Amino acid sequence: MPCTAKSELQELKKQIYRLHKEYLDNGDDHNGFVHDLSVLVSDGLEDGYSARQMAKKIGDYVKELKQVNSESI
Repeated sequence: MPCTAKSELQELKKQIYRLHKEYLDNGDDHNGFVHDLSVLVSDGLEDGYSARQMAKKIGDYVKELKQVNSESI
């Protein structure tokens, strides 16, 4: 696997971890995390996203989720 593909997958893994951490930090259950992740991945596959694009999409979602969570406190 080329180095760039490996780094793209590492970035995707990092963003998935950030999403999971955001759910855990806010006391949300794993079902919400799994649901949101599956929707994000499904949409990305449907749109033909690369690993890099998928990582950006998940990262953007994490930012939105953090903002919503901070507003509800």
